Amino acid sequence: AINDSMPFMPNRSPEHRPLERRFNSMYFWSYWLLGIHMTFLNLWLKREGLSGTAIGALAAVMSAVAIVFTPVLGPRFDASRRQPAFLGILAALSGLFYAVFAFKLPFGILVLAMAGLSFCWTPITPFMNSMALHSRAAAAASRGFGGYRRWGSLGFAVAGAVSGWLSWATG
Repeated sequence: AINDSMPFMPNRSPEHRPLERRFNSMYFWSYWLLGIHMTFLNLWLKREGLSGTAIGALAAVMSAVAIVFTPVLGPRFDASRRQPAFLGILAALSGLFYAVFAFKLPFGILVLAMAGLSFCWTPITPFMNSMALHSRAAAAASRGFGGYRRWGSLGFAVAGAVSGWLSWATG
């Protein structure tokens, strides 16, 4: 609950700490995965022999699908009574679509995999933001919404370091 006497002051009570930890963890790991995806997938595709044009076409598919379908999924997510499960399903499907890129497949299959990845992955961050704000957990947290996003930034930075190390270690 929000502190009614001072609505803009965070509630620092102990019962809100588990919720704050869950949101911090959710932002850290989702941005960590985003950082791995953004830095490593294009390098992997290049290593697998795709040209810059093909990689750019896959990025264009990702952008187009995100622009068209994220707003379509948004109202369904906001109306859902099981938003964490909704996010979990999107994350699991994203992992499945992402795994397709580990195999040497025809370009048409990669386009479909990128469309599926974009459909599932791209809305995750706005949906997390919606869930955090809608549940009013940001007002209950000791550091508010910005505190959660800070953990996302840290996760993204760690992902960049891990990706760099993986690229160096694997050549």
